[in-house]
Amino acid sequence: MSKRAQRRAAERQARKERPERPRRTDLWIAAGLTLLAWVHRLVFLRSNRDFAWPYTFFYEGDSETFYSYARALLEGGLYDEGVPFHPPGFAWFLAFVHSFLGAGEAGARVPHVAVKSVIALLGSVAIGLLYLLVRPYLGRTVALIAALLGVYHFGLYVLSIAPVTESLYLVLLLLALLIWTRRFEHPLSADAGAGLAPAREGINPSPTWSLGLGLLLGMLALTRAEAVLVAVLLIAIGLLGVRKRPWALVALGWVLIVTPWSIRNAIRLDAVNEKYAADLPTFVPLTLYGPINLAL
Repeated sequence: MSKRAQRRAAERQARKERPERPRRTDLWIAAGLTLLAWVHRLVFLRSNRDFAWPYTFFYEGDSETFYSYARALLEGGLYDEGVPFHPPGFAWFLAFVHSFLGAGEAGARVPHVAVKSVIALLGSVAIGLLYLLVRPYLGRTVALIAALLGVYHFGLYVLSIAPVTESLYLVLLLLALLIWTRRFEHPLSADAGAGLAPAREGINPSPTWSLGLGLLLGMLALTRAEAVLVAVLLIAIGLLGVRKRPWALVALGWVLIVTPWSIRNAIRLDAVNEKYAADLPTFVPLTLYGPINLAL
């Protein structure tokens, strides 16, 4: 075999082993599914009597908590005396949405319909990501059916219009899984059009992707504390492979995101203990959630 033929054969083999990248058609389908889901969620939002309220019937307690938390951030105050009863990720995101919509100043009037519409868009993005995640494993038809089931799932309707953590958490989780399945070697590496396939040699994620996945998993943990279990699971599976370095960078990215919040918690809890003669723990990486809350 000539050198040119050998080179072409090697290139074909490399393309075969490389995870399938989203085709342009699939990206357009994902965008269309996101838009379809958003339109349906906006109609559902408008059909409810609470569409102009700052909270929602379905999750009134949680939505009121995060609304107050976000407003406290924007007004320079402390929510719950700074005690970390709730991870801060969604409150920060909601505060950003308020600022983006022109309600970032203290006492500003918040356009609640617009806020819920942005949250509904965020929840709709999860539908497009679901399609892209499923597509290489089970094919376009099954991925499309799965995404449409998500579009018309009543529970996702409810979560998508409620200003609570679930929409942000779902989007971050699917993004993390999308990067994990495309850029890392693992037992479920996608093989184009062949369903579930064994891990293939040759997937060598760059330091940028490794660190990026760690940062994303850190943001996921700051949104909901149980995301720690997701990070542990993905990193543990990665450490079973041959290449250890990428997963060390993933762990580093996670630590870089979570550590500043942990230091802040130690400072605030120490101040609360001194002020109220309390005995709260000061080493709280994420939240004061108890084990039952975390398990739920």
